[in-house]
Amino acid sequence: SVDDDDDDDDDEPDDAEDDSAAASTEEVEALLAREWNQLTLQEREAINEEVHGVRDEYRDVVDKETPELLHGSLRQLALELDAIPKKPAYHTCQTEYGATTWVNTAEFRLLFLRCEFFDAKKAAARIVAFLELSRSCWGDFVLEREVCLSDLSEQDRVLLDSGLLQMLPGRDRCGRRVLIHFTHNNVGPTRPKESRVRIASHCNAIVGCIACIVVSKKRQRCASSVPVLSCLVLSCLVL
Repeated sequence: SVDDDDDDDDDEPDDAEDDSAAASTEEVEALLAREWNQLTLQEREAINEEVHGVRDEYRDVVDKETPELLHGSLRQLALELDAIPKKPAYHTCQTEYGATTWVNTAEFRLLFLRCEFFDAKKAAARIVAFLELSRSCWGDFVLEREVCLSDLSEQDRVLLDSGLLQMLPGRDRCGRRVLIHFTHNNVGPTRPKESRVRIASHCNAIVGCIACIVVSKKRQRCASSVPVLSCLVLSCLVL
């Protein structure tokens, strides 16, 4: 019948979406498998141990921090940032907000140095990428100051209240905070990816603040260089 044919036509878009989702999943799995197979045995073991909490390299780095290491790494980071040729967002923050930008503070830069185990070159590249992403999501004000809850749009707040990202009350066997990203029922055409990135950035900032508190308590002698942040700092850590 005509009605039956119409019903069959209505079902076709759903089948197409399912096929697209399946193809996308297969592509991701193939990419992960290819990257995993390119790793050495030692690299695979290190990743497995870190994921399962057998060892925590970040804790080892924190325990070995000294004032000399912090100050020397900050100097080297400044040189590496100057050496990067293409950095429009970073250039703007220096020329427009050089005297007031939070990007030039020690606490901001130490977060990226710790993330890269004090590899100044990698930390510099991460800062540049972070500023480009933040600028595209928030605007130029993020080049001068941190993001506050009041900067979230109404749509962002709705997405945040939906429970898109949640921090578990407990910790893993290494004592690390666990942040879970729920996307199945929260991603759709009315929820643009920019909002999801802003929410992810905000939630990662909370984790970053907690990490800073722990480091500050462990390194009281470097307290002036490791204050607690209250805002967005780590979005590029998960991108």
